[in-house]
Amino acid sequence: MKRKSLSVAVIIAMLFSVFIPLTVSASSVSVRIDNIPVSFSESTGYPFIDAANRTQVPLRCTMESYGCEVQWNGTSRTAVVQKNGITVQVPVGKTYILINGKTSAIDTAAVIRNNRTYLPIRAVLEAFGAGVTWNSSEQCVMISSKGPDSGSGNTDTDIGIEKTYIGNKNSKVFHVSSCPSVARMKDSNKVALSSRAAAISAGYTPCKNCNP
Repeated sequence: MKRKSLSVAVIIAMLFSVFIPLTVSASSVSVRIDNIPVSFSESTGYPFIDAANRTQVPLRCTMESYGCEVQWNGTSRTAVVQKNGITVQVPVGKTYILINGKTSAIDTAAVIRNNRTYLPIRAVLEAFGAGVTWNSSEQCVMISSKGPDSGSGNTDTDIGIEKTYIGNKNSKVFHVSSCPSVARMKDSNKVALSSRAAAISAGYTPCKNCNP
């Protein structure tokens, strides 16, 4: 009886040793666009660092938060990301991307994980002119829409107010980026939401002042 109990305890311990690090790893990497955090969940997937030591992020959630349109070509297994006349094609499993049809080599590849597409964030965002840096102390990818030498801004034009809404984690109210309530909001309470539908789906209600 004691041996059986011991065996069960060993199995449980082994299961915890396998699954706990995966959970911690999934939630330990964050992404901020112009100092506003991108909201990830079980339904969107979480960023992770791949075997090439490159940060992979959930494609649709991240790129829509940056104001891009995202499509998926299932036949060629290629993500197609568009913004401001720029089209970036990201084929899964290939060490290159296509920027307006021109091949650009990268040192890792997009992957499909748990039926979600993840892409190497730096190569794709830099194709759209963004600045991408890594904050090692916070395990955070810092994205600046102003470019690689601008630091992390936090203005409406940085994010693209026509495509992005700002939610308040505490009040669960979301606003257009130009709403005065956003300026008064603590950075730690801000979350970038890719669309009105995404905000409502996540449980946020529209601001009565700016009527997003």
